[in-house]
Amino acid sequence: RRKLVFLGTPPVAARSLELLREASLAGEGGGFEISAVVSQPAARSGRKKKLTPSPVAQLAEREGIELLTPVSAKDEDFLKRLEEIAPDLCVTAAYGCFLPQCFLDLPRLGTLNVHPSLLPLYRGAAPLQRCLESGDEVTGVTVAFTVLKMDAGPILRQET
Repeated sequence: RRKLVFLGTPPVAARSLELLREASLAGEGGGFEISAVVSQPAARSGRKKKLTPSPVAQLAEREGIELLTPVSAKDEDFLKRLEEIAPDLCVTAAYGCFLPQCFLDLPRLGTLNVHPSLLPLYRGAAPLQRCLESGDEVTGVTVAFTVLKMDAGPILRQET
């Protein structure tokens, strides 16, 4: 089976990871298995400022999937571990960090980004909020290849 590394942080990304994992376990994941998950490091939240792992990190830990939480995607130890995993494909959904070229060069088949807008509209952060502010009546999801420029890679699929 081919190796997939998933990158994400908030609840919407955890749902994407959950769907990918279910498809993979059911034999409907295109021959991919989730080899590792990458998420933002735990952050302080709530009134007591308790250190809390992201929803994606919590899901990975619960399901026993290797979890990586680098401070930066340029971190040498992180990149070295990814080289060892040798992913065939990476999938990002609201990861929250810029991915440098040295990262993008690692997966054999590239990196796909699940973006909650109909690109090229609303590139970058907060696309749903900007869609609502603009009064758009229709929006959707785009899956596109990740390139160095933010949300500018070739579009693989869009759905409204």
